[in-house]
Amino acid sequence: MMGLVFLNATDEASGARTQNVTGLIFFLTTNLTFLALFPIVQTIPLELPVLIRDRDNRMYKVWVYFLSKTLAGIPLDLLIDVVYISISYWMTGLRADAGSFFTVLGIGFLISITGQSMGYLFSAIALNSVPLALAIAIPGTIPFLIFSGLLINLDSTPPYFIWAESLSWARWAFEAIMITEFKGQILDDCSSQGNSSSGSGACFNTGEEVLANLAFGNDQATVEKDIGILLLLAVCFRMAGYFILVLRLRYLKR
Repeated sequence: MMGLVFLNATDEASGARTQNVTGLIFFLTTNLTFLALFPIVQTIPLELPVLIRDRDNRMYKVWVYFLSKTLAGIPLDLLIDVVYISISYWMTGLRADAGSFFTVLGIGFLISITGQSMGYLFSAIALNSVPLALAIAIPGTIPFLIFSGLLINLDSTPPYFIWAESLSWARWAFEAIMITEFKGQILDDCSSQGNSSSGSGACFNTGEEVLANLAFGNDQATVEKDIGILLLLAVCFRMAGYFILVLRLRYLKR
């Protein structure tokens, strides 16, 4: 569906191209998050009776269960990301070079891993209730997507929400993919019929101007930093899910 919506949209010989590509990258980030999150968020509530039975029978510890779920999901998740991104990337006409493609593929995999981590976190919080897990998943995720850098400029983030921006995997992933796509690009926004790229009165001659408008960095070092932060968030959210699961199980046992 995304490929059909954005089919050749990035080839527009007008200022619309910048808006199309920006929307495409944001949608890619959001879609990968939810594709990974929703299958996981129901896991612990559905498997809780088996987990409690096996733990009480001392068949395995909780950390073994959690680690096995983490490792078992990686191959399938990687396969899904490769298929999904390979089709959507080339179908929509993003930057046509192997380095950029594999960078986006790697970032997409980290988005999925982080989305899974959030799924385990919400699943552990809900523990034995699938409806509760599903109910808290969307309101627990949307605030982080708001601070991705598209819906509100990073320079406009209120001081009391800096923490949400810092914890937003969408913010780091969106910036990294935007830099990968726009760095070094020469645009024709200002020369195309005198129109703006977004309908807001602004036009961009270079990709660096697009990135500056979003308060993003524009170099490889920023991409590497974003990838490192994404990996850190994935690990931290996953560990938070584990510790919450352990605490909830202890409370449940009492």
